[in-house]
Amino acid sequence: MLGYFNPDGTIHSIATGVVAVDDDGSVPIPDALRNVPLNQLRLIAGVVTEVDPPPVVAPVVRPSPREWLERLPKPKQAAIFQAAVGNADLLGWLFKASGTSTGIDVTAEETIEGVGALVAAGVLTLDDQTILLTL
Repeated sequence: MLGYFNPDGTIHSIATGVVAVDDDGSVPIPDALRNVPLNQLRLIAGVVTEVDPPPVVAPVVRPSPREWLERLPKPKQAAIFQAAVGNADLLGWLFKASGTSTGIDVTAEETIEGVGALVAAGVLTLDDQTILLTL
């Protein structure tokens, strides 16, 4: 039988019996199966007896605000805090970052812009920027 899984888990049969094979030994995929995941096609065709598990995706690691700032030595941290005393935008950015419950997303535009502003202001170096924005 050739078919695919319906959303409810049942198999929708497209064809039964003999399946045509191309000269190179491959089996042409009918248009109705073009968007069916490969692991389901293999199950239906009898190549495997169980559906392959989905690939394991490593979780994104987001440091806590404290862990993130502690990537820098204490004098650099102090320089950031000193700069924030006279800059409401920087102070606000630090307050928002310190209140995050999911950790610092070093790929977020706001994080990248905030660290970039510290570099532009001469508070941090490009090396510091790399340290803070590395996963």
